[in-house]
Amino acid sequence: WQVMGAHRSDTGTLQQQRTWLRADDGEMGLLLETAGPGQALGVPQLSGARLTATLAFYPGNAPQRVLFVDQPEAGAPAESIGNGVSIAQAIGDAAAALAVAPWRTRHPVSLTDIRLQADPPAALDADGTGVLLGDDVDIHLLMAITGGHPFDVFGELEDARLRILAIASAGAVVAS
Repeated sequence: WQVMGAHRSDTGTLQQQRTWLRADDGEMGLLLETAGPGQALGVPQLSGARLTATLAFYPGNAPQRVLFVDQPEAGAPAESIGNGVSIAQAIGDAAAALAVAPWRTRHPVSLTDIRLQADPPAALDADGTGVLLGDDVDIHLLMAITGGHPFDVFGELEDARLRILAIASAGAVVAS
């Protein structure tokens, strides 16, 4: 399994940590952790980490929630995000997933050959198709990391915006 990316949120009464995992065959899994007042979330897995682990899958539509059956063992870090798609394809895939499970508002996406636009903050693919970035994306940091060169990205499409969770640039996967 490869750790594709993770995101933590805190509503004040509930903390949530989502960690997206992908198997070598492309199957996605979502490790979802929550913590109430006075509780702590688990240590997050790092984007780009390769893990050897057995996962249990909760019933439901893909991508399914997962749980580690045993303690994962770390392997060599990943050098890429893996196979990505265009923004148009990702939006189409998210729309198809939403038709099957309308309560799911977040969809994992792997995009290839992405460039950033500063105003308004957006990700653009090689075809010029764009998607606005989420308010919590630090576009200046991403521009500094990528140096303006095309890169691959993993993130979540939510409310017609992209939350970038990890990027692959210069042979390394890094959290954003």
